[in-house]
Amino acid sequence: MLVDHKEFSNEGNENTIESKLLFKDGSSIRIVHGNEVYTLRITKANKLILTK
Repeated sequence: MLVDHKEFSNEGNENTIESKLLFKDGSSIRIVHGNEVYTLRITKANKLILTK
């Protein structure tokens, strides 16, 4: 499914980023938030799952 980027707006403090820029050639990334580390991964069904 193609997404029309015009439907996204940067009103307020929202920023938009393509997931492929985050994941590059992989299927998971680690995110540090405060003192916690989270894993964001792409499932086989192409869904995003965030775990601690």
